[in-house]
Amino acid sequence: MVVWPSSYGPPNISVVLGNPADTQNADTGLVSRHLSLSLFRIPVLQAHRRLMSSVPQLGTLDAQKDGSVLPCHRSVLVAHSSYFAALLEGDFQESQMSTVYLPHELSDAPSIKTTLEFMYDHKLRLSCSPAESLKLLQTTYLVADYLDIPLLKQALLDEWNKILHNWTCNCPGCSSAVPLVLQFARQYPHDEHLEAIHKKIYLLLTHDPDKALAAFWTEKSLATLLLFDKHFAQSLHMDIISRIGQHNAIESLFACFSAAKQLATKDPLFNWSEPLHITLAAAEARATKIIATHFDFYCSSYPALLSCIDGVTYSFDFLEYLLNQILEDEMDCTNAGVLYQGIVRDLMGRQEVQSHERVSSILQGAKYQILCFVADQFDQVKQTNHLNNLDSDILQQLAKELTVPPRSIVPTWHASNHSKQSFLSFFSASGDLRFALHPRRRPFQPSPQPLSSCPEPFVSRLASYIKRLWAKEPPLKGRATYSRSTSTFSGQSRSTFSSRYNEKLRKRSFEVRHVHEQST
Repeated sequence: MVVWPSSYGPPNISVVLGNPADTQNADTGLVSRHLSLSLFRIPVLQAHRRLMSSVPQLGTLDAQKDGSVLPCHRSVLVAHSSYFAALLEGDFQESQMSTVYLPHELSDAPSIKTTLEFMYDHKLRLSCSPAESLKLLQTTYLVADYLDIPLLKQALLDEWNKILHNWTCNCPGCSSAVPLVLQFARQYPHDEHLEAIHKKIYLLLTHDPDKALAAFWTEKSLATLLLFDKHFAQSLHMDIISRIGQHNAIESLFACFSAAKQLATKDPLFNWSEPLHITLAAAEARATKIIATHFDFYCSSYPALLSCIDGVTYSFDFLEYLLNQILEDEMDCTNAGVLYQGIVRDLMGRQEVQSHERVSSILQGAKYQILCFVADQFDQVKQTNHLNNLDSDILQQLAKELTVPPRSIVPTWHASNHSKQSFLSFFSASGDLRFALHPRRRPFQPSPQPLSSCPEPFVSRLASYIKRLWAKEPPLKGRATYSRSTSTFSGQSRSTFSSRYNEKLRKRSFEVRHVHEQST
C-alpha cells in the first residue's frame, strides 16, 4: 500500500494494476488513446511507444497480475506525470472516473508502488538486497519513462551512480552489477540517459585492461551478454586488446593470470565462460609478445618485473607463469640471446635471489630452457646475428655453458661489444689482428716492457712469436692469402710469407727508430 502524508486527506483516485478484464478493455482503445494523448501534449508519449514492445522482455521481477489497487491522489498524479496530466485533465473517460487502469506494460507492482511513493516525498525506498535494488531501479526507470516523470528518472540515475560508485570502480559488487546494467542499457539505445550509462560502462570495461580483465572477465552476467551479442563481443574484445601496451603489459598479464584462476573455480567445465576465455587468451598472447619484444627494458628499467623477483607486488607463482609464457610461446632465434642476458645479468644478479630458493629455482629453470633451445637451434641463432648485441661477458658465459669457443657464437669482428676502444684494445692485447681473429690460435703473451725508451721491443716481440708459431706448422704451397671467414692462411708457404713479413717489420722498425733519434 502506498503511504502518503496526512495533509493530502483521503485518496480520491485508485490506480489498478493488471485486472484482466480492464486490461483487455484498456488494450482495445490503446492506440487511439495514445494518439489523442500525443495530440493533447505532443512530447508526452514519444518515449512510450519506444518502450512498449520491449518492457515485457525484462523479466526482472515477478509481475503481480492479481488486480492490485493502489489508492492515491489525483492532484499528485497530475503534478508529477505528464501522462496522468493528459489522461485525467483531457477529454478522456478517465477524467470523470475515480479509477485508472494502467496498461499491461506497467504491471510490475513494486516499481509502480515505488513510483507513487516518490511522487509524495521525492524519496526512493530501496529496502531490498543490492541485486534486487538494481532490478527495481531498472523496472522503475521504465515506469518513470512511460509515465514521463523526469524528476524520478533523475533520482534513479543518481541512485545508479551511487550504487555503482560513479562507474569507475572494480570492486566485487560493481563487477557483478555493471554487466547487468550494461545489458539493460543496450536494450534501449535511443534513450539519452541510458546511452550515457552505456558509454561509461564501455569505457570502464576497456580503458584499463590490467584492472578490467581481472574484475569483469570472471562474471557470468558478462559472459551471457557476450554470448548473445556477437557484434558487441567482438567490439569489446578488439578495444580492450588494443589498449595493452608496453607500460601495462605485465599488469595485464597478471590480470589474465588472476582471472583464469577465478574461472577455474567458478566454471571448471567451461559451461558458460568460453566467451571470457577467448578474450583472456588474446590479451595473454598480446601481453606476452610485448614483454618478450622488450624484455631487456623490463629486466633493467621497469619495476613491475623486478618486483616479481623481490616478491613485493606479485607472487612467485606469477613469476613462474610469466617466464613460462614467454619461453614457451615467444622465444625464437632472434630473441633467445636477449632473454638469456636479461635473466642472467639483470634478474639472477639481484640480491633477493640469493635469499629466496624458489626464485633462484625458477630463474635457473628458465635459463636451462633457453640453453636447451640455443643448443638445439645453434646454427639458426648464430645466423640471425642478434647475439652481436649481447655483452662480452654474457657471451663468454653463454659459450662456456654451451661448451663452444666464444668466437664461434658471433661474427669475429663483433666479439668485443662493438665499441671502437674495446675493438682496438682487444686486438692490441693479442698482438696482431690475424691471430686475434682466429678462434683457436692465440699468441704468447709476453710480460709488459717499458714503453718510454723506444717502440722497438714491441716490434721485436711481435716478429719473434710470429716466427716461433709458424715454425711449428708444415709449409703450404702457393700464394699466401688470408681468409677472414675461416681465419686461416692458404697458398704460399708460411716460411716464405714469414720472411717477407719480417722484412717489412724490420723496415718499419728502422723508420720508427730514425724518427725517435731525430726527436731526441
